[in-house]
Amino acid sequence: MSEHIANLIKGLRKKEKVFMSQEEFASKIGVSASHVGMLEQGRSNPSYELIERLIGMFNDLEPNDFFKGYKRDAKSISAELVQQVEQMSPVVKDVLRLYVKHMNQIKNEVRDSSESRDQ
Repeated sequence: MSEHIANLIKGLRKKEKVFMSQEEFASKIGVSASHVGMLEQGRSNPSYELIERLIGMFNDLEPNDFFKGYKRDAKSISAELVQQVEQMSPVVKDVLRLYVKHMNQIKNEVRDSSESRDQ
């Protein structure tokens, strides 16, 4: 696992105005405190579901933040994903489009509700 992701997760937990213990942070993101420790030490990778929860919780966090520092940049990863999508059947592509649309709606709703609470 990348040291970058370990530092990113530790930084989120210790963020100003949000500072939480590992136990508090674990409870908030739905994992065990030992799993948070393993993430922060670089001994475990966050699941896609956990990345989605973190992005929903922290408005200034973007998916690409998890990929900085890798030898492969976001453009090459995106190109590979496009190639994989092109090989999918039309039905699978439709399901994927609906999933992405739904995830964007959830992200926008979370962001909007967070902004309204801050005002």
